[in-house]
Amino acid sequence: MRQKLRYCVRCAAYERYGPCNPSFAGTEASLLWVRFNPDAYRVDGELVRKPWVERAAALATLIRTFVPRKPPTMQIVYMYYDTVAGKPAICSNAEYDPSIAAGVSCIF
Repeated sequence: MRQKLRYCVRCAAYERYGPCNPSFAGTEASLLWVRFNPDAYRVDGELVRKPWVERAAALATLIRTFVPRKPPTMQIVYMYYDTVAGKPAICSNAEYDPSIAAGVSCIF
């Protein structure tokens, strides 16, 4: 049986419209946070422009095929964000909690 998964997708361009607040407390489902950047981004300093159709298809595939860790947990995936050595550049920010950064993955 497939493990339960709740997910929240936040698109960087539209965050001003309010946060996504999925209910997680008291459930046995994993929580997947997807940070989705619709704009150009950099991979190890090189500018990348990926068509919207490809990004949307990758997002749909991620949601459809994602396999959560066991036991249920919270996971964060950054899609199309600036990366350095395969990790989102934001994880290097001094204010980004290292315990959270350790479990972050990136798609680019």
